[in-house]
Amino acid sequence: MREQYLTTALMLTGEIEVKQNSLIDLNNEAEDSRGASSLRDSDLIIEIAAEMNDGKPRFSNEAARNAELAKRRAIDPFIKEHQKNLLKANILRAQLSNEITKLQSQVSLYKAFLSGGA
Repeated sequence: MREQYLTTALMLTGEIEVKQNSLIDLNNEAEDSRGASSLRDSDLIIEIAAEMNDGKPRFSNEAARNAELAKRRAIDPFIKEHQKNLLKANILRAQLSNEITKLQSQVSLYKAFLSGGA
């Protein structure tokens, strides 16, 4: 019985490691997506600042520029795709975190049984 507990605890520990590595990968992908969105934001800001109307800036104050940026971000396919990816990554990260917590609890139970001499 003790060997079964030990084997199961080791197997669960391996599963935890795999899920933690997946979580790290998801975090990296999310960071890449945030970075790409930030670069696209920079491009949009430059485009908005460069727009002229009769030799004057089309968006003459910060509030107007921010409103135009929000409008363009809302319809930009690149940004929308990255926002969708971030949402998916956040959902998957939450699921993985919950799974890791459950596995860690199971490992703790097996360790308790093993240390109690079961």
